[in-house]
Amino acid sequence: METRYEKVKNIIRHFQTGYIVGRQTAANERLAFLVVMVVITKRSIPQIVKIQRNQFFVGIKGFVFRGTSPRAGNIYYIQLPMSFMDYLSSYCFKYQVAGEGRIFPFHSDYVGNRVRELVKFVGYDMSINDIQTLIPYPYNTKQYQRLAFELLDMLQDVHYAEMYRCFSGEDICNSIRIFEEKHLKE
Repeated sequence: METRYEKVKNIIRHFQTGYIVGRQTAANERLAFLVVMVVITKRSIPQIVKIQRNQFFVGIKGFVFRGTSPRAGNIYYIQLPMSFMDYLSSYCFKYQVAGEGRIFPFHSDYVGNRVRELVKFVGYDMSINDIQTLIPYPYNTKQYQRLAFELLDMLQDVHYAEMYRCFSGEDICNSIRIFEEKHLKE
């Protein structure tokens, strides 16, 4: 039997690869990233869709996310792996997210509907709150960081695989062009 953590990882994978539920649903890196942020920040979808790029920065101890609790207004910091900074930079470049722009340009109802649709599709009995409360440990403890970093690595694995395909194809095309220029002129 799958644990709740494995189920959430499976949901993230489905968002990364796409799924068919009455219609073809294309892979959506942004929704996968959003679900990871729901888990890591332990915040609701309406709060997550408001995250801005400038809430991520390099701090004294590494890469940091700075959030504010909605009710009390308390500021909290979450330590993230430095490797995540590369992912976030390329994500923001790919989707043209400005310095103070929102990371996720979705309406919270749309995201909630997509998550509920996928949960129903895979046959899990869980809610968005179950996803939000997945990590029971306080921020920045070793147990918390182990689980959070594993989820962030899932995002980076897909990103690096796409980067490899893209750069490999580009390298091959450039090599062919150089070969043709060199040998066709002779």
